[in-house]
Amino acid sequence: MRLITVLVLGLMLSACGVLPSDKFDSYKMSSSAYEKALRWGDFYSAYSFHKNEKPLTEKERARLKNIRVSEFEAINNIIDPDEKNARQIIELKYYVEAYQIVKSVTFNLKWEYDEKQKSWFITSPFPELSSMVKATPKP
Repeated sequence: MRLITVLVLGLMLSACGVLPSDKFDSYKMSSSAYEKALRWGDFYSAYSFHKNEKPLTEKERARLKNIRVSEFEAINNIIDPDEKNARQIIELKYYVEAYQIVKSVTFNLKWEYDEKQKSWFITSPFPELSSMVKATPKP
């Protein structure tokens, strides 16, 4: 009897759209992987989520190697009802190893679901972290 109740409840919830879809689960996994890549300083992997970006130059890679992310917070996460687009507002706290000064930047990410690849990609540009490395070193 319990099994029948659980099955009926599951069918009712899925019919109402309460259970997450494959696209939603895929979005959660992609946004989580992006967060982890940034958080652990794997900027090359994070960069790969950005659709139509030019490859990182050696100069950009060298600058990014000196950046350490101390906090990544998704302030807002909105997925369109058709589950083809999503938007995130991200606050990133980071520091440049040589300066040890924590800075904060807030940026918007626009995600798009690619039906052919069955994956989510970011259509907004990669955050300009390399240009934010301008600070005066401590004596």
